[in-house]
Amino acid sequence: MDAGEADATWHRLYLEAAIPRGCGIRVWLAAGNERLDHDGIAPDSWFEHRFGERFQQGGRGDLPVAVWGSQASELPHHPGLMPCERQVNRAGLFSVLIQRAGRKVRSLRGRYLHVRVELTGPGNATPELFALRAYGSRFSYVEHYLPRLYWETTFKPEADAPGPATQADFLERFIGNVEGVMTSLEDRIAYSDLVTRPETVPAEALEWLADWVGFQFEAGWSESQRRLFLSRALELYQWHGTVRGLSLALDIATDGGVSRGEIVVLEDYRLRRTFATVLGADLDDEDDPLTLGGMESGNAFVGDTLFIGDKDQEDEALQREFLALFSDDLQIDPEEQGAIDAFFERLAYRVTLLVHQSVEPQDLGMIERIAEREVPAHVLWRVLPSTTPLLVGISSLVGVDTYLSRKPSPRPARVNRSAVGRGDYVMGPAVLDPRLEGMGSGRPDLPGRKPVARAEDVVAAYEEDITLDGSASEAAPGRTLTSYRWRFIE
Repeated sequence: MDAGEADATWHRLYLEAAIPRGCGIRVWLAAGNERLDHDGIAPDSWFEHRFGERFQQGGRGDLPVAVWGSQASELPHHPGLMPCERQVNRAGLFSVLIQRAGRKVRSLRGRYLHVRVELTGPGNATPELFALRAYGSRFSYVEHYLPRLYWETTFKPEADAPGPATQADFLERFIGNVEGVMTSLEDRIAYSDLVTRPETVPAEALEWLADWVGFQFEAGWSESQRRLFLSRALELYQWHGTVRGLSLALDIATDGGVSRGEIVVLEDYRLRRTFATVLGADLDDEDDPLTLGGMESGNAFVGDTLFIGDKDQEDEALQREFLALFSDDLQIDPEEQGAIDAFFERLAYRVTLLVHQSVEPQDLGMIERIAEREVPAHVLWRVLPSTTPLLVGISSLVGVDTYLSRKPSPRPARVNRSAVGRGDYVMGPAVLDPRLEGMGSGRPDLPGRKPVARAEDVVAAYEEDITLDGSASEAAPGRTLTSYRWRFIE
């Protein structure tokens, strides 16, 4: 480990481990300002630190033995890396002050900390080590808060000589007991914002944090969805009661269903058909043998503009004359006014949630509950399942009453099933025995998914040999992997 500065004083060692009865962990530490191979370090430069019940602390001069702590990690508000339950003195977080036992000055100094670990057991059980962390350089309470009278005055080579600890060294280590408790408390206070941030709050505290904004999670929401909601809570309440707020709430609840187009939030006023309404034209096509009632109007642009037909048509005068029928000062009789009012009222203050077939049925109830919470009281809402594909001239309002799905990827041709050239491909030349003649040759490059390279992360020590494994990679559809190419990046 590299402290980043010369002559750094290494402070404290933490282990997250499970140490059953009769087992133990020995950690040897050596420090210096040069990076050395372990074999190049003198035996008397290694200093032992012990972990586990089997190492009973004896009288004066014994080796340092770690103590068990009740917290999961010394990192503030961190859940720890140990997957098993904590058990007093046997499983959890252990800590020990780094020191050189048997030396006059026991502080261990050097930029580089070398570590050796030995796991011991009776044969029917073994310790498990999940994390090892060492801290340096030491923040000395003595040097920061006490007069120089109490500072260490013994230096090399006398400090490295065997013998009882100096008075200043004993005081430094004794006050370290207080420092260990104070530092933990100070860190938790300094990083208290971590327990109120959606990204870092413990999973079991998400419900508590949601109470701050007066919200209850859906029972089926994952942890990531709950964290996402809390991180967007300000925006949700800012746009509460609007289409934007409703869309955002549904997008979070369905894990991106609105963004993917599986759910469409549609204000019903966008469905007004001016041509049929104002002119009184009856476009009912229930008796049409082709459309069978599927066509509502083919002349209106759905949206805020309500233009009729092609807005770029040459006869603009005719279009202006038609739109003049909507003028506020137009003289109309009460019956016509009633018809116009009924037309606007029929689609005003209404919203429709179109749910496509890719949404799970059990999510419909959740969508309804979210709509009930997010839609204002004066607005009527409804949830309509939609399974209509794109049909030109009948159901072709993309994003409203129909949707586009992803283009299917090419598939190998199947005898008596496939029409060659319509999405299916003959993947390679005909062969008598693919094992001998090689099915990998002569295959065309198909559009669609590319090969996917996968390799696990490898962490290695300095000059340690490693093995790169790409066996988890996937070939493109219809192909196989025959070789791997690795590239070294500086």
